[in-house]
Amino acid sequence: MWSRKEAGSVADVQFWPSVNVAALSAQDAAIYQNRKKAIELYFEFESLEKIYELTGIGRSELVRYARRCILLAPDGRVFGFRALIPYFPIKPYSRSAQLGSKRQHQQGGYSGALDLLLKKFPKIEDALITSIGHLEKASRPAEHKIRQKDLHRVFLKCALAQGVT
Repeated sequence: MWSRKEAGSVADVQFWPSVNVAALSAQDAAIYQNRKKAIELYFEFESLEKIYELTGIGRSELVRYARRCILLAPDGRVFGFRALIPYFPIKPYSRSAQLGSKRQHQQGGYSGALDLLLKKFPKIEDALITSIGHLEKASRPAEHKIRQKDLHRVFLKCALAQGVT
């Protein structure tokens, strides 16, 4: 079982990265402010009953939010209050299910398939990045973005070069 004491020095909320609340919608800002208040009270060792009374956030949610807040972000700092923003992803989506076949009229079911392919064949991603860089340089004066069909053509070429059929 996790406790507040385990958070150690990273639980000092005064050093956490701040959030620009003005950039959030009114509804998300209200949710964020409530979560922030609950976490501040939580790390001030306020009683769980008092926190629930003031914010309506229970013990299990508090622990989940606290754990999110003290995780390290890609910028090297703790996520801090950024982890309390509604729908803020802490880690990117990673497909866990194997890819299966679909019926002809079935829609969806392939979320994360491209990422799975790029993890299985990392040289494809490197080749794509290089090829797209060349496309951008070649078309810079003519167009401000690369067309989807050109990206698709480059992807197919890179995949075939790596032996993916």
